[in-house]
Amino acid sequence: MDAILVGYFPKRTLVRPPWVHADQVEEIASVSGCISAGPPGWIDCRRHNDYWFFNSMEEACTVLGDDRVYFDMYAYKLYPIVAHQGVVHPIQVNLPPAVPIDGDFHLLGYDAVSRSLGSSFECSPLSCNDAARDHAVNRYCLFESYTTALAGAVEFSAGRYEPGPYYVFEVYRRDRKLSRL
Repeated sequence: MDAILVGYFPKRTLVRPPWVHADQVEEIASVSGCISAGPPGWIDCRRHNDYWFFNSMEEACTVLGDDRVYFDMYAYKLYPIVAHQGVVHPIQVNLPPAVPIDGDFHLLGYDAVSRSLGSSFECSPLSCNDAARDHAVNRYCLFESYTTALAGAVEFSAGRYEPGPYYVFEVYRRDRKLSRL
């Protein structure tokens, strides 16, 4: 099963906060905007797609204003499954007209993210609820494989963490050696 590119998003990547008790975590690169957030007022521009991301890196940059230097560019691929109440179901992922990821982006890991209140994706228990303490995660506070992310999504959806169904993503980030956005 292949993941489907659903868009790009600029984020201010933060270092591990004190409530994440996993020493290997250096920074938070989750899909969730709870810790590493997007630019202020981005949603008011109404340029996002149905997945609340942008269809190209260039489109995402239009919401940054003069603060570009503080943001990293992420790209997200979504697997066509959802874990709800501990059970996995296939879903239809509507393909947005996203520009393909180029070689400047690198896979950081996999995330399991809730979506309980509508269109936007919400929390990643790995960082939002310190689930990284109980799961094998990498320096980005992400799972290392699709298999472990799927198992995490199933566990998270069973009710111990944030409510709602859970979705599995591949998380990419633009190489930092290049000039910032």
